[in-house]
Amino acid sequence: MSFQDVLDITIDASSQIRMKLFQLGHQSRVLDHTSPFNNKLYQEIVKSLYSMSYKRVSFINEAKKLGEQIYNLFFTDPKGEPIEILESIHSRTNPLILLFKGPVENVPFELAFKDDQFLGLIRPISRIFSQTRVSPSEAHNNDRPKSMVVLADPSQNSLDSYEEGLAVYKFIKEKAKSQWDRIDFLSKELGVIEMNDILETYDWIHYAGHGEYQDESGGGLVLGKGVNFYESDLSNLGSPPDFIFLNACHSSRIGMDHQNSLIKKLLALGVKNLVASNWLILDEDFKGFVESFYEEMLLGKDIGECFREIKGKNYSQNDYKWIYFSLYGDPSYQVI
Repeated sequence: MSFQDVLDITIDASSQIRMKLFQLGHQSRVLDHTSPFNNKLYQEIVKSLYSMSYKRVSFINEAKKLGEQIYNLFFTDPKGEPIEILESIHSRTNPLILLFKGPVENVPFELAFKDDQFLGLIRPISRIFSQTRVSPSEAHNNDRPKSMVVLADPSQNSLDSYEEGLAVYKFIKEKAKSQWDRIDFLSKELGVIEMNDILETYDWIHYAGHGEYQDESGGGLVLGKGVNFYESDLSNLGSPPDFIFLNACHSSRIGMDHQNSLIKKLLALGVKNLVASNWLILDEDFKGFVESFYEEMLLGKDIGECFREIKGKNYSQNDYKWIYFSLYGDPSYQVI
């Protein structure tokens, strides 16, 4: 396993941004920088983030402009000059774990754009929060058969989501049946209690469906007509899943108070890894993207590295689906 770096980003009460980078390796070191937080630029980023056109012909260009703003927010001083001690973040290729505290939690740090490169395509990046449970769960380990469920279009109104879920189910059944004790497929409306039962039952969960955002609750999942699933609906998980893939709009978006979040609570309850989106996601064909991701995971690669590889391949094909998703949790996790 490659050495990991940890970048702790905090906005304090006096509007100072502190970036503390723990570079781990043969010559471990700590880089620490504090400067005034550029709230005006942050507000411009938020405005850009949720007003993008989401059209194939312009999405990449808009993402590059957004990425330049993100780079300036985190990596330049108040005069617009690069912060020299943080430049190594862009030159290293080992995994980077982001620990966020404060309003920048919703900013897609992976899109920081410099020298015609997105940071998230250079190195594996995952996110954790101060509440994340980092100790391994004793309930799940790689030495016993695993279970997986695919939840496809529970709200029953997206053919693309249904077809994505069905494709994932068939792919896993064909490619990795011997590695799983149980593989189930569900395409029906769900209730809150049933969703909590699913989270207690399965090691891997793939959700393809709709998501909703509320200022007070953050991102959530649409389980059926009039039934949404937010962080407040989560029960304590005695046996949390190892991995969850949420292909749902705003599923990782954090509420206005920077506290409420489905993703934060799932990690706090012991879920090892999640893939989710802070964005609005267009209804379209994600089958190839998610199948490629699972194929790399089933080879036994670290989840952070295979996630970076799949995003890079998608980008090289002049596609933009890679932009939607962020990884949360431990980038060294392996399914095998």
